[in-house]
Amino acid sequence: MRYFARAQATNPFGYTSERSPWRVLVTDSQPPSVTLDIASQSALTTTVIGPIRTYLTGQIQDNDLVKSVDFCQRPAGENSAESCQPVELTANNVQTGTWSTTLLVPLGVDYASQTLSFFGWDAAGNRSTLPL
Repeated sequence: MRYFARAQATNPFGYTSERSPWRVLVTDSQPPSVTLDIASQSALTTTVIGPIRTYLTGQIQDNDLVKSVDFCQRPAGENSAESCQPVELTANNVQTGTWSTTLLVPLGVDYASQTLSFFGWDAAGNRSTLPL
């Protein structure tokens, strides 16, 4: 959305400046969306992940500029907060970016569930409201 604005300053002694020229202010209130590619969806939904590195990739899309993706993990049955790490994009300053990260399964964990969440961030600081 675009707004037009101009400013005028007044100091403590009551002196007032001239009004500034009109400026266009662009606002961005829409959060980005994050998706997984087909191979990553398949790896997470149709198999049991073993003690190997699982490579996850996907896309982030925004109406303006994308910034990054947060990859969050939370072991099932634990009341602890999820741990998140930022995932860099292969390209910034674009409306659609590609991201990738590696899912590492801790050694010694056998048949345990984990919740994975992905949140997108755009250049305006909006975070996805619902995780992937």
